[in-house]
Amino acid sequence: MESYTHSVEAPNYGDRGRGTHDVSWTKERYQKEFHAPESLKIRIESPNNALGQDKYVIKFEVEEVMGKKSRDFKERLLKNLNILQENIGSCDVLPAGRSLEEYLETLRVSWEILPSGTREETLARLSKGRILSEQERKDMEDRFDFFQTLKPSKFVYGMSGSERYLGALLRDDLVVFENMEYGNAIYVMFEDWQTLSQKSRVELLSGRYGKNFERIVHRKGWKDNVKKTIKT
Repeated sequence: MESYTHSVEAPNYGDRGRGTHDVSWTKERYQKEFHAPESLKIRIESPNNALGQDKYVIKFEVEEVMGKKSRDFKERLLKNLNILQENIGSCDVLPAGRSLEEYLETLRVSWEILPSGTREETLARLSKGRILSEQERKDMEDRFDFFQTLKPSKFVYGMSGSERYLGALLRDDLVVFENMEYGNAIYVMFEDWQTLSQKSRVELLSGRYGKNFERIVHRKGWKDNVKKTIKT
């Protein structure tokens, strides 16, 4: 709070014909700062907007390009992400100049079927090109060990951009997928998992794919929820 003095010119005895005098009083008020709008624009792009298609791909992009070494980079990045989140409902970060075709490729995962190998072999593949913190390594080992308890016939490995995915193939129509990055959910997929697993998370959560999969968030008891879903 800050002290603020307000003054008005008041008539003497309620009659301006007798002259006027100043009346002042002081009160407390909250401080305010005005931040002018930055006039940032969202550019909309579509590779093919011809009429009559079953599906349209549209990319929304804030036009501002930021430098990672600039002093206010994190603040600017947060503002841009908020603009997309508030207007579009989704956001991501990409290198400047990436084409729409390259962006679309990062939304889908290319799967590689692997034999059920050792923990070290699988974790080395998942962490290839990255330096893991002690906590990240611990989380990966814990999730791999949990997958082993499900007794998979094979492991399924995939990459989408910089993200690593691990799948436990339990039957031809039952796969448990795990994103090794913190904060992502587990997907238990049933029939036609090869097609579903190529869809982006945005597409999966759109509701167009019915009950062909279950999404399980990493909350307390998530391992029991996975086992229950598999049993069901």
